[in-house]
Amino acid sequence: MHKLTVSLIFSSLIGHIYAQVNADTLELPFFDDFHYAQYSPFPNSAFWLDKQAKANCDYAIAPPSIGVIVFDGLDENGKPYSLNSSESRQCDTLTSKAINLDYSPADSIYFSFLFQAKGRGNYPEIEDSIRLEFKSPLDTNWSYVWSKKGEIFPQISRPFKHVLIPIKDSLFLKKGFQFRFRNYASGNGSLDHWLIDYVKIDRFRNKGDSIFDDFAFSNRPKSWLKDYQAIPWQHFLQDRVGNITTTYKIEIRNLRAAASNTTYGYDIFNANNSIRDNLQFEPVMPIIPNQELEVEKTIKYVFESLPVPYSFYKTWHQLGEGGINLGNDSLLYYQDFNNYYALDDGTAEDKVSLVNGNAGGFIAQRFNINYSDTIRSVQYMFNREGDGVIDKPFFVAIWKANSAGNPSDLVYFKTENYPQDYLPENKWETYSLETPLAIQPGNYYVGWIQEIAYRINLGIDRNTDNSNRIFVNLNGNWTNNTGLNGTLMIRVLVGNEKDTIVQSTNDVASKVKLKLYPNPAQNQICIDAPFYKPTRINLFDMTGQMVSQKLISFSNECINIEDLPQGIYLLQYQTNNTSHTAKFIKH
Repeated sequence: MHKLTVSLIFSSLIGHIYAQVNADTLELPFFDDFHYAQYSPFPNSAFWLDKQAKANCDYAIAPPSIGVIVFDGLDENGKPYSLNSSESRQCDTLTSKAINLDYSPADSIYFSFLFQAKGRGNYPEIEDSIRLEFKSPLDTNWSYVWSKKGEIFPQISRPFKHVLIPIKDSLFLKKGFQFRFRNYASGNGSLDHWLIDYVKIDRFRNKGDSIFDDFAFSNRPKSWLKDYQAIPWQHFLQDRVGNITTTYKIEIRNLRAAASNTTYGYDIFNANNSIRDNLQFEPVMPIIPNQELEVEKTIKYVFESLPVPYSFYKTWHQLGEGGINLGNDSLLYYQDFNNYYALDDGTAEDKVSLVNGNAGGFIAQRFNINYSDTIRSVQYMFNREGDGVIDKPFFVAIWKANSAGNPSDLVYFKTENYPQDYLPENKWETYSLETPLAIQPGNYYVGWIQEIAYRINLGIDRNTDNSNRIFVNLNGNWTNNTGLNGTLMIRVLVGNEKDTIVQSTNDVASKVKLKLYPNPAQNQICIDAPFYKPTRINLFDMTGQMVSQKLISFSNECINIEDLPQGIYLLQYQTNNTSHTAKFIKH
């Protein structure tokens, strides 16, 4: 059978299975804490019907656990809903699948969630809001249940608040109940942010049921590097020990009612997926209820093995005693050694633009280059609003630092560069240098020049603060703009003429791979999958027929295939929000 035919049969079969699974009504308890945001930006299709709001690990301040769902003015493709209007309008919607609520009011069913306005993003104004609605299977209309408006002043960060709503109306206590969140905002960009977390519906609850028997990681792991999120391997080798941070910190939150202990450990894998270092589970001191503990550990590993070009090391952080929700007990972090310098973590929570009356200006961010090389390209991540321009030019510019460490000699500029039309959120735009720039070790400032004032909104990473590296020139003098409190989304790509531009972030979903061994296999096939919490394994023969299905609970598992005829098979590995496929041979 031809490869294309097999692929079509397999896709058709998977689509049929997917439709069957998603046609089912969900049973209680309903619970989602969006921990899978570290793997995918889309809501889990096992629970939700749409993709407009995004799962995210970077916007929340002091979240209950890793991952929230974010509502803003961008659609599911990362484009503004309305480019030319700042008036509040309906934007993101997050709709649940049908849920079985065929219970009595005496079963004391409560709906609860946590919410935060702004986080590290943009504060919703008074005309902006987020709204919760219920729907009965007996009605075509949605019923208003709860809402929250933004504020005029002060627009400061707020903690997460808990909302608990009893469901007593017999109209909703039916099989087929649904709910949805919907925000109303200006719709012209990544603005007016609302964050939702820990959405739960269950029986036998009460109005004081706000405690979760859970330990959780609450934020992304930090880079192992002292100054950078990513650095080219040859540059790293110039000072391997000096480039590694001496200690690293990771945040663990106790959501229980009393101070409790947990344990923490990690494994570090090299490019060949071999463990190079690990920390056995160690006790963590008792953590105060609903408090976050920053665990600090000494770095032991210095990446002594040379990875393949444009590769990474991965670290698997784990809690040994995590509580009721296992999904937020694991974190996977990739330490990039690629062809670029990155100070940012790959996501933009805010934006900056050069507006100086009718004049333009200069803005730049310092990169400490420690190896003789060639700068071939510069990458920018734009975080646009509808009133930000995409049809105005800017100059890609690179300055050498003077003896005081400030921008000085302009060593490269390229005129007539334009931001591309609206790209998906958190996507890089690459601008190749017309003539590659040979550089010696030293400090360089990379940024742009505008001749006149208009808004080109460059993204800012608010989770890593490199404000001491950011300089602005609006009147002929360079000044350090420490008020930006973040990192400009600018990256420097280096290498020789044969090097390709490798765009990479710490996007776990784009890097993880499913490996099967031994392959070919005779008695069993084993799985090496760096995904958390698989739910099922499906085996298909080359006609597209399912020959086996198995539920599993660990990422590394072996399956008996003694009874399978010789031939080629497809193994589908499903987690709660993703699906990955690999081929193996039975002989």
